[in-house]
Amino acid sequence: MESEKQRLYRRLADLHHQLSETYRALAELQGAPRKVPQKGGAAVATGPAPEAPAEPGSRVKAYLARKKIEIINHLDIYEEYGELVELANFIAGELEQVEEFLYGFKRNQESGGSFFINLEDASPEKFASLSRLGQLAQEAGLLARFKHLKRDRVFVVQPNRSSYSINFITGKWLELYVWDVVNRKILRQYPEGEIDGLFSAQIAFPNGDEFEIDALLLVRDRPLWIEAKTGEFTEKIPRFSEIRKQLGVDPADAFLLAVQPLSESSRKAREKAAGMRILPLPEFEDALQTRVAEILNAG
Repeated sequence: MESEKQRLYRRLADLHHQLSETYRALAELQGAPRKVPQKGGAAVATGPAPEAPAEPGSRVKAYLARKKIEIINHLDIYEEYGELVELANFIAGELEQVEEFLYGFKRNQESGGSFFINLEDASPEKFASLSRLGQLAQEAGLLARFKHLKRDRVFVVQPNRSSYSINFITGKWLELYVWDVVNRKILRQYPEGEIDGLFSAQIAFPNGDEFEIDALLLVRDRPLWIEAKTGEFTEKIPRFSEIRKQLGVDPADAFLLAVQPLSESSRKAREKAAGMRILPLPEFEDALQTRVAEILNAG
C-alpha cells in the first residue's frame, strides 16, 4: 500500500500532466482564426491564423511514421517521474559513492527486507553521499526505512515495494537523467524547430518487432538515438545493432549510456559489435553536446 507521501507525489505528477495539457489547449486556441462581427451578428474569420507552437515530439513522431514505425505506447519519463529530477541528477553525480545503496536496493526489492551498508571504512565523502541519497529517497517515499545506527556504524535501508519506487531506483533514474540533460543542454540551447525529442516510447516496426526507445532526437532532419543501461547489456548488443538500422540512425549518432564499468578495449569491441558509441556516465553530456553541434554546423 502506498504511503501518504507517495500519493502526494503521484498527485503532483498528475498535476504536471494536467498543466501540460492546459498549455497545449491554450496554444490551439491562440492559433484559431481571428473573428470580426458582421451584420446580423454573424462572424467570419479574417487574416491567416498564427502558427501554433509544435507539440514536443511531433517531428520525431512524423519521422517514425514516414518509416512506418508505429508508436504503441508513450508515457514520457518526465510525466512519470518529473518530481524526482533532483534525485536522478544526484545519483548520476555521486554514482561511485552510492553504488552500494543501488545494488542493495535491487537485491532486496522483491522481498522488501532491510539491508545494511557498512560504514566502517567509508570515507567522509561516501558517508555524506549515502546519507543525502537516503534522505532524498525517504522524503520522496521510495524507502520504507532509512536509519543511521551510529553504534554499529551502518545505514539500515528498507525498500518501498511499490512499482513506482522499484522502477525508479533500479533504472528509471538514469532515463530521467538523460531527459534532463537533453532538456537543459540541448533543447533549451537552440532555436525552436532545430531539435525535437521523444522519450520513453514503445514502438513497433513494420515486421512486428517491438522496442522501447529511451530517447530519440531529430537534429534538423538527422535522427540521434540514446539508450541508457544501468546493468549488464552484452546479450542485448545484437538487438541494439538491429534496432539502430531499423531506426535509420548512423553509428556516430547512436549513443549507449552505460553505468557498468568497462575497460577501454572492451568498450571498443562492444562499440564495433553494436554499431553505436558506448559512453560512461562522466562523458555523456560533453559527447552529446559535441555531436549535436557537429550536425548543426555541418549545415
